[in-house]
Amino acid sequence: DILKTIPVPQQTPRDAGRIITGGNVLVKVPGTDAFNISFHRMSVVGKDYTGMALSELRHLTEIFLKARREKKPVPVTVNIGGGIGTPITAAGATTSSLTPMGYDELGLMGAINGQSVHIVPAKTVEGAWSLAEAEWVLEGYITQELVHEEEHQEPGKHYFMGEYPGTL
Repeated sequence: DILKTIPVPQQTPRDAGRIITGGNVLVKVPGTDAFNISFHRMSVVGKDYTGMALSELRHLTEIFLKARREKKPVPVTVNIGGGIGTPITAAGATTSSLTPMGYDELGLMGAINGQSVHIVPAKTVEGAWSLAEAEWVLEGYITQELVHEEEHQEPGKHYFMGEYPGTL
């Protein structure tokens, strides 16, 4: 039960609910030995279920779209905490032009941290890995069961990403 395990506040009155704002999603890039880490807001919508904002031109979105075509879930971990290099790397210090798909972003994170990044296999999700130094780790899959695209056109409506592209 996510809400009984970690504190998840509603950040702003316009948020759709309780939002995990420091979620650093770690995913192994399919077909490579590389890892992608990216910062995503996640709305807690059930006991063990979240919605995740995926933006255009992000590696995780590309990985999700490929898996969607193949009708496969994407094994991921959501890492909260994990050294100074984690938020810098995950929140956008690596754009697609600097780190093309397949680039191992954990190498950059290690350079920022001044030491190698240690990862461990997820405990409950096959094919997922987590940061050994993370304070909290949520394990799961990005699935194709519910996909919702938000348009910001209705005044007064509460949005998952009311201040897109999010805040740090």
